Amino acid sequence: MIETTSLLHGRNAYHYRTHTEKMSALLKDSFAALGTHLKRLHTNCPNEPFADDPRASQQRFHHRIKLEKHSQHARCKGTLKGLELNSERYKTPHSKVCCWMLENDKSTFAIEVPVWMEVQEVGVPLTPPGSGKWLSGHIDALAIENGVLWIWDFKPHADREAWAVGQLTLYARMLSYQTGIPMSQIMCGYFDSEECYTFVPSLSSFAVSQERPAKENESEVRTPRPALSKEQRLAQKPPDLSKRGIRKPHVSLTETEFYTWHLFVNEKKSVSEISGIRQISEDAVFTHLSSMIRLKVVRWENVLSATVRTEVLKAFKIIGENADQPLKGIFKALGERVSYGLIRCALASK
Repeated sequence: MIETTSLLHGRNAYHYRTHTEKMSALLKDSFAALGTHLKRLHTNCPNEPFADDPRASQQRFHHRIKLEKHSQHARCKGTLKGLELNSERYKTPHSKVCCWMLENDKSTFAIEVPVWMEVQEVGVPLTPPGSGKWLSGHIDALAIENGVLWIWDFKPHADREAWAVGQLTLYARMLSYQTGIPMSQIMCGYFDSEECYTFVPSLSSFAVSQERPAKENESEVRTPRPALSKEQRLAQKPPDLSKRGIRKPHVSLTETEFYTWHLFVNEKKSVSEISGIRQISEDAVFTHLSSMIRLKVVRWENVLSATVRTEVLKAFKIIGENADQPLKGIFKALGERVSYGLIRCALASK
């Protein structure tokens, strides 16, 4: 049985769900307090901690934490199944993926789990400073795997995430504080349909970034964009291609990536033409194409030259994927002459 409680936290609605039978089977002994806490949240979850900033998803931390990269991880396979099998049941990719895991994965027992604690108890400085009394967030999924508590987060473009480690580590800190489970007994990971990254959370490995805090659910620092006209907004909105009988080449493509794919593959439009049609930057088009290359629905040879690819991969080998900001490092190493979008395309072709 799945128990669901809808929570209006801030301006967003969250659907906190737990699997009763799996909680009873998995949350015993040292995890019994977690089971009690999760049951209590269905009837007694306060609203105040979620009313204002700061949120865990807004924080920017450089870190020295070692990431383990996994291809074809069970979470990746579950993501594909969720996106495909729940395509008509839920609107958002997060709901499609997380609900499938709660219903079908034997280790996942709770999703959209609210966590919070007082800022002064966190142990690291947060941004913006002095913004509020509470730090808060919502964990995508909790699981017990081989006797270890896991915090999992679905990131549609996991390979692009610069700040997910900080976000999940703060989730671990808050959950540990609320349940008494030591952080040493918690593992964290984030994933999409292709790749999964796991790590041991540790606040001692953090240094605060001087970048501005992110808006909620924003994954990368971006330059503020000017306001768009109504015509530009309509141009950017992808049409419903399914009504034209056009099927996605891969379930992991977002709707906006699907539209770019259609223009690039079916309509034979160039990157600059797509940029004009969609009223988005060429770099954004290249970023869409990098997802298609990674998913093998577009060949890299049709997007970038072999020379650029070789230069990017050489720079990546020198800098390493565990660098704080590998994309920025490659961009600087190549004299800022290769765009971030092209860099992503080259890295996606590995």
